[in-house]
Amino acid sequence: MLEIPLALFEFNLEYLRLQVQDIPSESFSQVAFPAGKPPLWILGHLAIANDFTLQLVGEPAACPKEWHAQFGPGSSAEVTGGPAAEELLAGIWRGAELVKQAVPRATAERLAQKHSVPMKQLIRFTPTVGDLVGHLLTTHFATHLGQLSVWRRQMGLPSVF
Repeated sequence: MLEIPLALFEFNLEYLRLQVQDIPSESFSQVAFPAGKPPLWILGHLAIANDFTLQLVGEPAACPKEWHAQFGPGSSAEVTGGPAAEELLAGIWRGAELVKQAVPRATAERLAQKHSVPMKQLIRFTPTVGDLVGHLLTTHFATHLGQLSVWRRQMGLPSVF
């Protein structure tokens, strides 16, 4: 049921790899424009998105709880202290491997259940656990890759795709 979203998840992971490979380590915390998100926040948010996916399919989270507060929905884009980019990327790769193992094991019954995330747009467009998992693997991830791509352009870095 989620084979296509998993294939697109692989694409998103590779696109992320390409986008971060040439960012100088001292630039990850920089905001490129007003109201923009720095790469550290984007990476932290993507790391915990893997945790949300794992939890939706009945698996335990892998990231530190502090990351959920620091990078969760509604959190501040101001990143002071906390994990470095390398640690967040390691968390993304580790979580991605767990997601790629866990999602195919999810039962049809679990994926058909209504989720309880209290966000109006998510309930409207992704009413079931399977729908929300598909969103997290694809459109959610791609939205944040778009933020990172805009950040790169604002910082004078070249396109990678």
